[in-house]
Amino acid sequence: MDIGRTYTQAEQDRFFAEAKKIYEKVRLQYEKAHKGEFLVIEPDSGDMFLGADMLDAAQDSLKAHPDKKTYTVRIGYDAVVTLATPFYYVPN
Repeated sequence: MDIGRTYTQAEQDRFFAEAKKIYEKVRLQYEKAHKGEFLVIEPDSGDMFLGADMLDAAQDSLKAHPDKKTYTVRIGYDAVVTLATPFYYVPN
């Protein structure tokens, strides 16, 4: 998928399905040696970019495919990042 244009829901669904299919093929192999690292997948080419952090992986993917959308996973986790707000207890 190229950056800079609008995609139909069907095109987006195909993009995600292809990226997930690629990840599932290598998931167990990567989870053993790279849990917690980031993997960026460019589904059209099948290229994958591994990084210790998300920025490393993203920069490598942008060098190879500057105009392509990518799919990022944090290996061994359900989400790439977690957004949380600190909880503060203020007694009355």
